Amino acid sequence: MVFGMICSALGPSIPWLAGNADVSPEVLGWLPAAQAVMCIASGLASSLVAYVPRRFHHRMLFVMMLWLGGFFALLPVASQTLLALVFTYGFQVLPRPWIGQMTNLLVSELYEDPSLSSAAQSFNQGGFAFGCVIMVLLEQLSSATFGTEVMFYLAGGFTALSSLLFLKLPMLDDKPAPTSNAPRCSQMPSCFTLTCSGLGILAVGLEVACGTWLITSMTQIGFSSGTAAACNVTFWILFAVSRLVLAPCICKCLRPRPAAMVIGGAAVAFLSCLPATVWPHYLPAIFIAVSGVAVGAGPTYAMCISMAKERRELTSVDSAMFAIASSLGAGGVPFVMSRILAFFGSTAFFPTLTCMCLILLVFAYLVDRVSCASSTSEEQSDVEQAVEEEAPKPAAPVVPPIVWTFWEQGWQNAPALCQACAESWECANPDLSIRKISAADLPDLLPELSMWPRLWELPPAQRSDLVRLALLEKFGGVWADATLFCTAPVLPWLQALKARSDDAAKDFFFVFDRSDSNTWAHDPFLKYKLMISNWFFASTANHPLVAQLFSAMREEVTRTSVPYFCMHNIFRVLLEDEANRRLYDQVPRVSARHPHLLEFELGFSTSAVGAAKELLRQSLEVAPMQKLTHKILQENFLMPLCQLFATHSSMFAKLCRRRISNKEEVGETHEELRHWEKERKSKVLASWKTFLHVPTASEEEATLEQPNSE
Repeated sequence: MVFGMICSALGPSIPWLAGNADVSPEVLGWLPAAQAVMCIASGLASSLVAYVPRRFHHRMLFVMMLWLGGFFALLPVASQTLLALVFTYGFQVLPRPWIGQMTNLLVSELYEDPSLSSAAQSFNQGGFAFGCVIMVLLEQLSSATFGTEVMFYLAGGFTALSSLLFLKLPMLDDKPAPTSNAPRCSQMPSCFTLTCSGLGILAVGLEVACGTWLITSMTQIGFSSGTAAACNVTFWILFAVSRLVLAPCICKCLRPRPAAMVIGGAAVAFLSCLPATVWPHYLPAIFIAVSGVAVGAGPTYAMCISMAKERRELTSVDSAMFAIASSLGAGGVPFVMSRILAFFGSTAFFPTLTCMCLILLVFAYLVDRVSCASSTSEEQSDVEQAVEEEAPKPAAPVVPPIVWTFWEQGWQNAPALCQACAESWECANPDLSIRKISAADLPDLLPELSMWPRLWELPPAQRSDLVRLALLEKFGGVWADATLFCTAPVLPWLQALKARSDDAAKDFFFVFDRSDSNTWAHDPFLKYKLMISNWFFASTANHPLVAQLFSAMREEVTRTSVPYFCMHNIFRVLLEDEANRRLYDQVPRVSARHPHLLEFELGFSTSAVGAAKELLRQSLEVAPMQKLTHKILQENFLMPLCQLFATHSSMFAKLCRRRISNKEEVGETHEELRHWEKERKSKVLASWKTFLHVPTASEEEATLEQPNSE
């Protein structure tokens, strides 16, 4: 907040400083230029904070805030000449990158969850914005009573006094130092971090340019100084509200991607500026533009930091880049705006703002598209690297070498698609025991559960959930739904995932993560906020999470009404326990987007070409399986599907040849094959109808689209 007070004081005081120096207000555009030059050098040097022991960080902030307030109080004295004013102002901004990058880095360490991290960054920047509001009000108060000069002394003195607070805070060594604070200055910022920093320059420049030149432009257009000051106060108040309240609430409740926040905010700012561009003398149009820029572009800088943090843990070098970006935006963009106003006049203010918003919108959209395209490649590289590192080491199986797959009515009655999926596991995993079980096998495998009467009263989906958990608790191994198609050996892939978490741990548990499904192209179950996808599990026997989940679910299904997403709800409740949360934090994170790619993004396209085909290839290498469904696929889908996959895996090609050759041996034509699969599908769907309407299911659950009963 104090930092924001000092940084925002230039805009309201430009007319007073220009009068003291006997120059036009546009000439003072050199002050932001001096700020940009000083902050580039200072920002680059601020990355050296990684080598400063944490116990000295609060003392450093004390010295920097004292420096900031002291030089700010000297500005009225230096304003008698333009040269002295530029020189003093340049020294005053020298510690700004250090303060900005230290606070950004500390806040980025608070949360691992992207949404909470984005909310924290926005709230942190909201303190800066609130300081801007205080500064605007202080300038109005002081200019109307004691004069603008007193405002400099008051703000400088308050900043110097506030610096004493850092001496009272406990040393950071009193707590374990976050691993991200280790000296890593030698690590250069990634291209994506630099791109996000470029977005930060535009975002900060847009808001500072608006706040700096709004009063001057409005008064020169013809509005009274009181009206211009009121618009300026409105801008900074809405600017603070967007960062302190609006953006944190959106991040925490809706959990959008930071890039989506940037794009949406830029769009709001652009559309809001259009009326003022057409009618610059119409006060309501100006009010809409000011409000739109404040609300839309306000959280953008914080979201840019969160975008970079999504890719990798922020280092001091990364944070320094954002500090430089903030200073460049706050200095360079207002300077460019001053040159435009000096050349075209004040009527160019709002058209220039509109163009800046449009540039920010287009730039943010392009960055997001490139990011989405490259994120899959990066995940693929991580898995490949882990596989290469583990290849020379012979390791014991990460889980028992068993794959459990289940079709309740018997595999002789399963659709051809499900039979093909089971064969894919056999082809890709010749060293594993593929256990294709049905309801008839449960008395031998799970005698106690199979004799429980309540089990057979449940809907098939919940019955299948209990079966998979009971099998994994008792035997361990891999659970694969009957419509999960495997493309490569699964145990080496699981071993590579384990190496990414804790290779020395005795127990192992893995499930696909879907907490990021709000970033997928499509998720029909987004509103349920599911944390995991339960169509694939891998676990050692008696793993605590599996055992607790099975016990809790067995108790839950005794209730009269059983929610369809019962297992998911129980899993979320289990993680409220700190010990269970620590166990789940050890689970390697792989997004369920990859196995769902063919279904949710490509729409089961059997003629995927170009970028879609490449995207499928990348996802198959990140997660060697695809989740299919026997309900919505056409009868003639199976063979084109195998032909599509055959280009990505020799296992697919082998399976495709085997299934076709089997059909040819018995003399079946293509039409006969379609008829054969249609009969199987109709038979299974007919059996499903007897399970969908049970007394224990609520009306809502009965109408909910049900996955297959494997």
